[in-house]
Amino acid sequence: MLTRIGKYEIRSEIGKGGFGRVYLAHDPSVDRLVAIKILTSQADPAVLGQFRAEAKTTGNLRHKNIVTVYDFGEHEGVPFLVMELLEGRNLQEVLEEGEAMSLMVKLHVLSQTAEGLHHAHRMGVVHRDVKPANIMLLAGGAVKIMDFGIANLVNLSPADRTRSQELTGTTRYMAPEQFSGAPAD
Repeated sequence: MLTRIGKYEIRSEIGKGGFGRVYLAHDPSVDRLVAIKILTSQADPAVLGQFRAEAKTTGNLRHKNIVTVYDFGEHEGVPFLVMELLEGRNLQEVLEEGEAMSLMVKLHVLSQTAEGLHHAHRMGVVHRDVKPANIMLLAGGAVKIMDFGIANLVNLSPADRTRSQELTGTTRYMAPEQFSGAPAD
């Protein structure tokens, strides 16, 4: 198991997906716990580009309802993204467990998610994969949007805009206009 990524001391693995892993780590420079997402060695150049784009896109978004990115770099040829450690459960987990949510809690989650997305849109960023698994519910009621991995910048060149309108995201949660090839807003 990894013990260090750059200056960060790895404590444990807290998640993994098809292209990477997420670790709980300690940042000794500021004495705080962080989450570090790394790509696995199987990642192709397109995934690497997407990962770098996520770092740049999310790193420039500063909002109480969007996960904060602290750092991006490479360690022994492996790219990594250092983010705010979010302690809680994602909305998908809450829904799958069948936990009852009052109308007030539902409205709070919805309004906080909308505030974060509104900020991203004002900054020219469209998330493109908003779904329950990407909405984190934290202790104390805070709500954070995460995983801007397939987000795109709205002010793209015509060639890039065409590529950005390809079907991306989780089909179950896509807007109807995305299926007809219309631009996602």
